[in-house]
Amino acid sequence: MNKIIRNIVLTLMLILPLLVLLHALAGNIDAEDKFAYGENVGWINFDPSQGEGVTVTNSAVTGKAWGENVGWINFNPTGGGVKIDPTTGVFSGLAWGENIGWINFAPNGVPVKTSWRSETSPPTGSIKINNDATCRG
Repeated sequence: MNKIIRNIVLTLMLILPLLVLLHALAGNIDAEDKFAYGENVGWINFDPSQGEGVTVTNSAVTGKAWGENVGWINFNPTGGGVKIDPTTGVFSGLAWGENIGWINFAPNGVPVKTSWRSETSPPTGSIKINNDATCRG
């Protein structure tokens, strides 16, 4: 069980930095390219039709994603929240998975990090998540 949870956390840690390519746009997940896949978690939908979806800003990830295998993942739960340092690209904080518990974005002191910085111009438009968990603007 611990190995499964660890793999889920690692998968989410790999997927989320890809979402940081854009700055604040309300509902900025592209409706046609909204899925990411993890071997141990299955498909994660960042813009579900029955929920608020995920919004990525230059300083945080908010909202909820849906995974058929893991349930709802809340990126800004009470007592948690996922932040992004806009100068370093380092993620911090906790998301909550209803069936998997807390997802730590800096486990063992090793944070998730993206190469995007707020002082650079991110691509414009919607975030598009390809099936191989890469992003294109």
